[in-house]
Amino acid sequence: MAARDKLRQEIVISDNPPEEGVFPNFGPQPGVHYGNEYLIIGIPEASLITLGRKIVRGLTYVLERRLLPDDDAIGIFFVWDAPDITALRAQIRAAGKTYHRGPGILIERAVAADDVKMSMWHITIFGRLKMWAVVNVNPVAKNPPAATSVTT
Repeated sequence: MAARDKLRQEIVISDNPPEEGVFPNFGPQPGVHYGNEYLIIGIPEASLITLGRKIVRGLTYVLERRLLPDDDAIGIFFVWDAPDITALRAQIRAAGKTYHRGPGILIERAVAADDVKMSMWHITIFGRLKMWAVVNVNPVAKNPPAATSVTT
């Protein structure tokens, strides 16, 4: 009950859609009639980063039976869909594998051909919450490999 009451206190009802601070792929959707009420719920960025890291750590363990050493090895990013991002996602699809983890969860992952400790991930939840992750366990290599040098 307390969690529900806390959530209710955090909901803001507005006559106008928010103009800033809207998470990529969220906000008013084309073709949907909202009437005159927009519900706004704030979600801390740190909570979404934690979710992304848990997904990456868990799937790494399931696929490779390997534990990632710490959260510093996992970078989580949220970006708007754009042509460059679409091209990067196509490269991950071409060089990596796609995993369906239950209804609404799609994970695309490519591992560096020359270093299994480096990988790039695209995580999509219900087609709207999109996260990118870069795993770099090797402390010597500071930059992730170019998407063209990855393989399954």
